[in-house]
Amino acid sequence: MTYHFRKIRQNEVIDYIKLKGRVYPRFVTPEKDMGNAVRTYMRMLDDDKVFPIGAFNEDGRLVGRILIFDYLMNFRGREIRMGGIGGVGIDLPNKKQHICRDMLKFSLNFLQDIGITCSGLHPFRPDFYKNMGYGTLTPFYRYHIDTTRLKRYDEAVEVTWLEDNEQDITDMTTCFNEYYKKTNGEIKRRAAWSIVQVQNEKNFVVGYRKDGVLKAYAICSPIETGRDNFMQYDLNVDEFISLSLEGTKAILGFLRNQADQFDNVVLYTQDETFYHLFDNPGDVRRSILPHANHSFATASTGLMFRVLNPKDFVAAYSQMREIKGEAITCTFEIDEPFLDLNETTLNLKITEEDFCLSESESDLTVKLSMAEFSAMIFGSVSLESLARYGLATYSDYKLMKKCSAFLMNCEKPKYHAKF
Repeated sequence: MTYHFRKIRQNEVIDYIKLKGRVYPRFVTPEKDMGNAVRTYMRMLDDDKVFPIGAFNEDGRLVGRILIFDYLMNFRGREIRMGGIGGVGIDLPNKKQHICRDMLKFSLNFLQDIGITCSGLHPFRPDFYKNMGYGTLTPFYRYHIDTTRLKRYDEAVEVTWLEDNEQDITDMTTCFNEYYKKTNGEIKRRAAWSIVQVQNEKNFVVGYRKDGVLKAYAICSPIETGRDNFMQYDLNVDEFISLSLEGTKAILGFLRNQADQFDNVVLYTQDETFYHLFDNPGDVRRSILPHANHSFATASTGLMFRVLNPKDFVAAYSQMREIKGEAITCTFEIDEPFLDLNETTLNLKITEEDFCLSESESDLTVKLSMAEFSAMIFGSVSLESLARYGLATYSDYKLMKKCSAFLMNCEKPKYHAKF
């Protein structure tokens, strides 16, 4: 049987929503909420930045779904378009027919047709997407730590509620946008996102202002933990954004002050040195690993990212400008496992500050997969590490190390987007 892919129509929205519930039982839409869900998807159909795509069989029956987003991303300090992939699912009777693979290929070609040169997604299975050229970016660390282990800070007294009013919503959006501008890997949000957070009755949204400007905020929610004690809770910190040291201290101090009500705090971060904030970062597991090493966080994979067409991507990023400074001209021979690309050899001029396309004779040749290239070019993993693991080969060891250092001269990508 053959399948075709296209944007869904208004009369297919309910089927699209119900398919999501079958694929992801946690997200089943109750009948009482169906009206709101339908209105949300109807808005998507009129949105030129969101594309609800369906997979249809020969009889016109919906058998698969995928959401494509046209996002703006901070890539090494410059704003680029990134195609987000989400809501991927195949109906239960139609699995193992390669529909998902073909739907992903359709989506990546669709992104290229509208001028987008890279894509990101949260994987339901990392190996499935790595086989399609997606590389893994910066992992997350979940800290589940006794509230009393957080330090006390005087700035905590300045923390206040952020509520459902125009000023607080605007301030949250402005605060996040400032963070976005200076954070490699962050994805820009729409203004409506802040409204959703403050209107969610499950959230505690607090912030810290300095001279009337919001410098930090946190979105928290209680987690009931006691079967026989209705007062036993942990506090989940779903998001913590700070633009200053004072803001960081204020929010952490606020969390510390909740020790009488919340036994533990659950924090999520991509900062691999975050444990230095604690005199004792040991978590609630209290595990001792060899040799006398205390467990302090649970690591998890993060966003996956792929370059769609290497030359188009670098051209869009660098806009062919001339870069200065000591340079290495490197030829990357990229193994493309998924898309039908005419050219997978990329010649780059690389300096400590930047890179661009080059027509000069190559100093160094590197061979690697599209997945590893995509992670490396973002600054998530060094070329030297890939070579050490046997995931990249090179023609000159010293030049490979220098090239690796140049490409890693950036902050590792960090992001908060959920899609």
